[in-house]
Amino acid sequence: MRTDYSDQLNNIEKAFYDERSQILTRNEKEIEQLFHEHRTLEEHFQHRRADDEENYAKQLEDLRSKDANDQAEQKIKLEKEMQILERCMEDMKAVYRLNEEKIECNHKVVKERQKVNNNTINSLKTKERRNKDILRTVKEKFER
Repeated sequence: MRTDYSDQLNNIEKAFYDERSQILTRNEKEIEQLFHEHRTLEEHFQHRRADDEENYAKQLEDLRSKDANDQAEQKIKLEKEMQILERCMEDMKAVYRLNEEKIECNHKVVKERQKVNNNTINSLKTKERRNKDILRTVKEKFER
């Protein structure tokens, strides 16, 4: 009976060892599968990140190019506007000079007319005095 118990105990231990080795094998396979999935996910995320970085670099380069083109266009536009404003300023300077010359000419004309008018006033005053003198003398002659 002891041998039977010993055999049964050995069979039970063997069954436990077989079950234990099966569980360990199954757990190792599961761990390997999980590590494989983990590596696959890491590779997937690395590829995705590399693609994202490439896309971002391309977008950044596109933005830089677009901004450079916009800046060049803006510069050309502002230079044209500056040329137009410079031409307007030159035109205004010419109009200013012309008006200045007109004013100077008008000032000279006014001064000359003023001199003529002063001369006319003086001559009229002289004539008025002379006429008053004549009138006085005529009155004196008439009264006598």
